[in-house]
Amino acid sequence: MLSTSLKLGELRLALATLETIHVLATSSRSGYVVSSIVVGAKAVSKNSNAYVGKTIVYEITTKGLSSAFRYGESSQTKLVNGIPNRIQTQLRELKKLYPGREFGHRIIKVFDNKLDAKALERGLIEDFYDLHGCMPEGNKVFR
Repeated sequence: MLSTSLKLGELRLALATLETIHVLATSSRSGYVVSSIVVGAKAVSKNSNAYVGKTIVYEITTKGLSSAFRYGESSQTKLVNGIPNRIQTQLRELKKLYPGREFGHRIIKVFDNKLDAKALERGLIEDFYDLHGCMPEGNKVFR
């Protein structure tokens, strides 16, 4: 695996000679900023920004309150009792941490790749911060 910054001419050569090229980028309000290009990578983890596959963006809410408890994204989309596995796990853990509260969820959008899902998740957290002056209770950092 080669991970490097390539000039435009080198990128054209890489495209012509290699089968797999992943562009790793970070999202910002103005779009994507390319951080590196990985060529020849075999398998991509579902946690990688380069992952291409079904990824959901979701919101967990506290019942009775009008604002979100947390926003998240996950490529764990297998359903358990009709709810994606990741959301089910988080709801179960939140019941243990906050015994007197009831939590709900909603799937906001389903994407075909991790990078677009993370961009929406970050945008939702930033919008929440702009509106309320703080992060959602269940989100610790901007991702």
